[in-house]
Amino acid sequence: MINNIIFSAGTFLSKFLMQIGIFIILSKYISIREFGILTYAFSISWFLTNLIDFGYRTKNVKDFVKNINNSNSIFLKSFNIKIIISIISILLLTVFLYLSSFEIDDKYFILSYSLAGILLSFSYTYIAELQALGKFNIEFLINMVASLIYLISIILFISFELDFYILSYLYLLYVVLIFLFSYIYSVTKIKLNILSFNKILLEFKEVIPYAILVVANIIYVTLDVIILKEFYDFDTIAIYQVFMKIIGGLMIFFHILYSVFLPKITLMLEHKDYNKISMLNQIIFSIGFVTFVTYYILGDIFIDYAFGDQYNIVKSLDIYIIAIVTIKYLMWFIYEILLVSSNNQNKRVKAYIIGLSITIVLYFVLIPIYGLYGAIYSSLIGTAIIGLLYTKLIYQEFEYLFILKKR
Repeated sequence: MINNIIFSAGTFLSKFLMQIGIFIILSKYISIREFGILTYAFSISWFLTNLIDFGYRTKNVKDFVKNINNSNSIFLKSFNIKIIISIISILLLTVFLYLSSFEIDDKYFILSYSLAGILLSFSYTYIAELQALGKFNIEFLINMVASLIYLISIILFISFELDFYILSYLYLLYVVLIFLFSYIYSVTKIKLNILSFNKILLEFKEVIPYAILVVANIIYVTLDVIILKEFYDFDTIAIYQVFMKIIGGLMIFFHILYSVFLPKITLMLEHKDYNKISMLNQIIFSIGFVTFVTYYILGDIFIDYAFGDQYNIVKSLDIYIIAIVTIKYLMWFIYEILLVSSNNQNKRVKAYIIGLSITIVLYFVLIPIYGLYGAIYSSLIGTAIIGLLYTKLIYQEFEYLFILKKR
């Protein structure tokens, strides 16, 4: 169990630090416009990865655990759905790029990243089988090797001062490696067949509950970038993406501890150990406090060192970064786990959808008027609304907020 947690955390850290590290390295060697194109293309790629995955990352792990002997059928059903969504996505993306005002090189750059995102979604199916079999060490190895090769390719790209647009092919190579490694180490070698329409429809109905929250979330975290591009430029996107990457970095403990605390809190809730849950919540509060205080003190130095003078405007956004991070540590973490553990997942989804819907409306209203700050205001308000709704649901369910010791 401990080894699985360690390897799972290692996998997350390797992917996260690789992404953040490479963005930081590249921000020093490419122009702010090129960095904007890079992060825009990556956002589209990430959107397609999660859209085409369609919630299977969660569903497949559960299905493999329950019925590993029928793994070929699980692969077959998920691949059929993913292929259908992929075809539709490629067609829509082609039309979007054709009608867009992007330069031709930018279009091919975005297309290459998009194809990588689609392929990455299919590799998740093989990785889900590895997770279900408890082979987290293999998943960790796959990501470490692919990330190391990708990092070396980026260093060579910088050393030889290669053309900016080659970056898209390097990322595609990284994804191809993950797909090949995950396929090689998978236990099941799928025999791909086309399912009947009725079977596809039945599978679609089964996966929809898993897909709703995933699809809603990817719209939430990519729509702001798309709207910014429509009304402003790649320079604005570059600055906004640095803002979001910093928030992502400060949330690293949130993501690592979530998978560790979920089973613990589920068990504590069954035994009504409310004081122990409160203690864990206080630990999260403390981690959040130390995190945003550290950033408040050292944030400007970090921005200078990591991104350089061209991103100095991000220093003026400290208050918004700290506010969003604080809300997530104080009003999201434990409350989200408690809602899942107490069989209130439907209520959690509704609260999230409400907050997300308000945020999306604000994106359309505020971004055209305030640009970068419109996106930031919308994200902050949406984060606060979801946090307040989670807090309300927890109080309604337990009449207790798990902050102080229960008497």
